[in-house]
Amino acid sequence: MMKTNDNAMQAVAAYCLELGSWLNSQQVGPVTEDPLEGRWVLSGAGGAIEFSAGTFRWYRDPQDEDGDCYIGTYNVLPGVKIHSGFTLSRTGEGISCFSVTQHYIRDRIDGTETPVSRYGLLFVEQMGSPDEIQIYNHRTDSRATAIRS
Repeated sequence: MMKTNDNAMQAVAAYCLELGSWLNSQQVGPVTEDPLEGRWVLSGAGGAIEFSAGTFRWYRDPQDEDGDCYIGTYNVLPGVKIHSGFTLSRTGEGISCFSVTQHYIRDRIDGTETPVSRYGLLFVEQMGSPDEIQIYNHRTDSRATAIRS
């Protein structure tokens, strides 16, 4: 079990280093304002994710904030890896593609919180509005749209 976490941590760290190096070569600075700040309701049965000050809560049921959820920290980097390279998408005032690294630190299931250590990686693209995004979850190989509520 620990080997999987080590591999995931190494993959996320390697991705962040590679993206950081590429961003430096493109003279792109870090994200200064968090484009994901707020509560996002995901399409289908994806639940809701709340991003705030470097922490996230991913609720299974968007209507039940006291119910089952995953809790952790996150970091937003501009840009997304596409196949063999990176891409930046610019719309008006800023970059609209982001990589989000996640460190899951607690699961709350049936009212019981359990410490965990899992890593995740999301690719996020704004969809014409800063309040609508498309998310690709690298860890689960799934996609969802989300609306900021």
